Amino acid sequence: MIDIKVDQVTVVVFDNNSQNEHTFWKERAQKNIQKLLHLSKLSELYSFTDENVKLSRGYTIGFNIDNETFQLSIAYHPDNPQMGIIIYFSAKAWDNYQQAFQEKFGKSINVHTLLQELQFSSLNIRLSRIDICVDFINEKINISKLKRSLESGRTELRYGKYKNSDKISPENIQEDNLKKPYPRNTSQINDISKNFKTETIYVGSRSNNSKALVRIYDKKRELQERNINKKVESWIRFEVEFKGKFAHQLTLALFDCQSDNEAKNIILSAILNKYLFFYTKSNKLHKISKLMLEQLEIGAFSFTTSKITNNSLEKSIQYLIRGSGLLALLWKVDQIYGQGSSQKLLDHFYRIYKHTFKPNKDHLSWLNKYQHELKDTKEPWT
Repeated sequence: MIDIKVDQVTVVVFDNNSQNEHTFWKERAQKNIQKLLHLSKLSELYSFTDENVKLSRGYTIGFNIDNETFQLSIAYHPDNPQMGIIIYFSAKAWDNYQQAFQEKFGKSINVHTLLQELQFSSLNIRLSRIDICVDFINEKINISKLKRSLESGRTELRYGKYKNSDKISPENIQEDNLKKPYPRNTSQINDISKNFKTETIYVGSRSNNSKALVRIYDKKRELQERNINKKVESWIRFEVEFKGKFAHQLTLALFDCQSDNEAKNIILSAILNKYLFFYTKSNKLHKISKLMLEQLEIGAFSFTTSKITNNSLEKSIQYLIRGSGLLALLWKVDQIYGQGSSQKLLDHFYRIYKHTFKPNKDHLSWLNKYQHELKDTKEPWT
């Protein structure tokens, strides 16, 4: 059995003035916290306290739940609006939140639906970290064998991006795996062993400030060490931590997500986009990757890199739509000054652009570098 889920979630929220103005930041932060607690329904599910709070690193004022078994907190720094407001769910907190939400409101809450609800705040919302787990229960995966195979070179880690396509394709992997179109992933691989038996495999390194880390470990053994017994023969967990730019890119994809199943395809695509285990000689997929690929209905997501030249253009447009507060501003103008006022405001912006904007050296350099390549591509707003 394969089970795919989100394990830990950290959301950071900026208001439209926080990166430029310190004026009344504390008051704005307190007001925005109440708005976020309301939109997420957290205020209806939990009692928050500002006593004996455990806050995320660097944040000094906030609230958490008076609960010793898990950490759920919301916080800000009064002198540093650039840090925004952070909402932190530990793994147990996220699981408890989902259960409590389902019981009280009769519907599910997942990462994509939480992000979409928080968008109604007219604030700039993004994930700063998301941990994804794939559990292999009774699938007879042996971590020690995988580690030995990696060390000997019989198995290697590759990226799941197929040739020049922008998303992973299950069909391509099945049909063309002998052509070896997948580049090697040279991330550092380490392990923790006990009595000559590998207990955990790590891919990536925190010391290198990696934005993506993998931990593959024996979940059954971990639970047994905590005196928790599950009636399963084996339970191997493949845990991926995405943060920074990778978490930001996932945010944009999840904003547009329409269903839990689509969200599953997005997060599974994200894993397979960066981590595929292949047998070196045959170019066949290792079982751990093959089982994940079988759960993928369609390639729904791919991380972008600096080589994708139109990314900055598309990201700028998506930021204006989703993160800048522009749409909320247009709505406010229409409500205050009457329908059609938003178009007048856009015309005002256009006049400012035509009469006052002068491109700087960075703008000209970007244009010289990418204009020829992008001019024949599809307009990103169509």
